[in-house]
Amino acid sequence: MNLEITLHKTAIGRSKIYYWLAHLFLANPTYEDLVRALDAQLLLALEETIDGNEPAVAWLRSFAKNLDRVSADRVSQTYSELFVVPIPGKYLPPYESCLRERISESIYGEIMGNASGRVAQFYRRNGFEPTAENTPPDHVGIELLFMSMMCQRETEAIAEKEQGQSMQLRTQELSFLREHLHSWLPDFAQALTKRENADFYAKLAQIAEIFVQRDMDYLESFQVPRP
Repeated sequence: MNLEITLHKTAIGRSKIYYWLAHLFLANPTYEDLVRALDAQLLLALEETIDGNEPAVAWLRSFAKNLDRVSADRVSQTYSELFVVPIPGKYLPPYESCLRERISESIYGEIMGNASGRVAQFYRRNGFEPTAENTPPDHVGIELLFMSMMCQRETEAIAEKEQGQSMQLRTQELSFLREHLHSWLPDFAQALTKRENADFYAKLAQIAEIFVQRDMDYLESFQVPRP
């Protein structure tokens, strides 16, 4: 297959996965939202991208097969308890500044901390304006959405045969993952595994962590080794 076609298809797929993850972390899902998000064909594509033998993906497929309104309501309640209502022992702030600047295992950094400002600057440099109202820029969903947008721009640059632009976009994508998303997503995923009844979001965060690491490996393959 022509390299340009391969790069284009890969960028499209990466954009879709980042968008899918962003959507699930940004909004408290309804039953209908989960039905759409856990479509069998979509999960099959995810398996092929991540790894069909990855336990987190297998768990999600099993959950999708048994999805009903009762289990969907439990996911919705879990979302509120984890990310919205600050209940001690349950709440986990989904913000980079809170995780990276935490004082201890249970004392998090402030919302809109230093990391939030750095993320916002990165967005401005790349012309990204988050549309989610009253949501700090370092929310995990916003950071994933930013990566989706960057990959989409990459598809457009490739289609227009702007090789320099597509390379520049990949460089910015890798920088963002290194400086931000990858720097705290593993801690976020690990913290979720310790929360009671948080299986859905713990598995989702594990999938995000795996995908981000593999995407970094992919993007690093384009970097010119330093002499």
